[in-house]
Amino acid sequence: MSPEFVHSPMLDRFYQQFLKSENSADFVDRVTKHYCAGTLEKLSRFGPRTTRRAAVLALGFIGDYSQNEALGSALIDSDRAVRLLADHGLRQIWFRQGSQFEQQFAKKLARSNNRNLHAEVVELSDWMITRSDSLAEVWNQRALALYALSDYELAIASCQEALYLNRYHFLAGIGLANCHLQTDDVTAALEAFRLSLRINPDLENVRGQILHLEKIVED
Repeated sequence: MSPEFVHSPMLDRFYQQFLKSENSADFVDRVTKHYCAGTLEKLSRFGPRTTRRAAVLALGFIGDYSQNEALGSALIDSDRAVRLLADHGLRQIWFRQGSQFEQQFAKKLARSNNRNLHAEVVELSDWMITRSDSLAEVWNQRALALYALSDYELAIASCQEALYLNRYHFLAGIGLANCHLQTDDVTAALEAFRLSLRINPDLENVRGQILHLEKIVED
């Protein structure tokens, strides 16, 4: 059987029931009883449209950082619903990298950034990086805090590290572009925005930024 014909009527049925009930707990319970992450990854790539939607939704709910590649690839799926589900799922699993402590730590950084405790985020992220420097979301949260503190050069370095560790981190790409704008490097900002859009083609605000900057460069 060729990959294009991989099909799972049971998963499709679970998905249709979820769309009617919006009961995510029930959807997760049904899926985890019948599917492993590896099978869902295969279905997210080779299944028909509805199956791909269901598989990507499920991976966003139950997957961890090991599903980053599968969901990242789904950002350029031919179906827009699959792409949007992949976008949402990625934003969730980026906080599921590493040990339980490391995952909770990354979430704490995000909460602190949301509360404008940016100096605290920099201090905490530096502490974590000295112990484990491979956590992409820690680097991204550090970049957000540094940007808020107007330390754009260090923020640029942190965005670049986040992208090096996670090539699907389109938010780090957007952050990188915004840092370059603050340092008046329009060419570098344009390049970073284009990178983000290549990763995630549905970033319409980024598309608008690219058009705006292209006009500036032309002029």
